[in-house]
Amino acid sequence: MFDRMGALEKSLERQIGFVRAAESRVAFLMSALTLSLGVWIAGFHAVEIGVASVIIGCLALILLICSFYNLWLSLYPNMRGPKNSLIYFGGITDRPLEDFYTCMMDVSEEDYRADLVEQIYVNAEIAKKKFKQAKLAMFFWFGSLVPLTIFLVLSIEGLLSGS
Repeated sequence: MFDRMGALEKSLERQIGFVRAAESRVAFLMSALTLSLGVWIAGFHAVEIGVASVIIGCLALILLICSFYNLWLSLYPNMRGPKNSLIYFGGITDRPLEDFYTCMMDVSEEDYRADLVEQIYVNAEIAKKKFKQAKLAMFFWFGSLVPLTIFLVLSIEGLLSGS
């Protein structure tokens, strides 16, 4: 016999796992972006000002900023959820404990199942958004590596010629 409720609860757990997976990519990217920005700042202090270095340095910085922005969007919490949900933390804490307790004790299987389905969908939307923003952040970061490397080379040349 098919355990519909168990399948729905497993599906919800899977969607929550996808949200966590997206956030684990963000942790790596935050470190990489911070390092890249540090390299850019070091290069900025050492570079000999010229048209090429300004253009390439600005391009690298703009791409890094775009990456940070998308990273921020992927981290920004989505607080949207069903108002009277017995599963969503916002729906739970929007009511007094006594009301929540009563609702949990009185909820029908059909209503609980509908709440689960809605939560699965909302969490899938959250995971999709997080992966999309993380992907864009990685795209911009990868795009910044070429001009950042050129900027760093120009900075090293500026340090060597200045000594």
